[in-house]
Amino acid sequence: MPQTLLKANILSSKTEIDTLFAKGRRKQVPPLAVVYYEIPTSYPSHKVLFVAPKKIFPKAVDRNKIKRRLKELYRVNQELFQQQNNTIHIALVALKGFSTVPGEDLTKKYKRLLTDIYQKT
Repeated sequence: MPQTLLKANILSSKTEIDTLFAKGRRKQVPPLAVVYYEIPTSYPSHKVLFVAPKKIFPKAVDRNKIKRRLKELYRVNQELFQQQNNTIHIALVALKGFSTVPGEDLTKKYKRLLTDIYQKT
């Protein structure tokens, strides 16, 4: 699997995002949370949304930096998205203290969240 962030894998539709946050399930391992929603389809795929809340990170510079870190975390660990018979929409949400955690710890927490999602669904 290529380690690139494809535009097709970015969740950008307003209706899909609203559905994700309205009907999706949430798991968190501070300082990272995941909101996910499965859609039964005949073709396996996934779409990802990167969220850095303005309430927690008031400065735009910090939010942009955090979203860049989230995108890199996703890009490097794309092999964790196993091919299933469903389409899954995922929002990666940064929580308080995200910017102070080292990259290795974030990777471990991210992997743990995704394996929990795929084992429970």
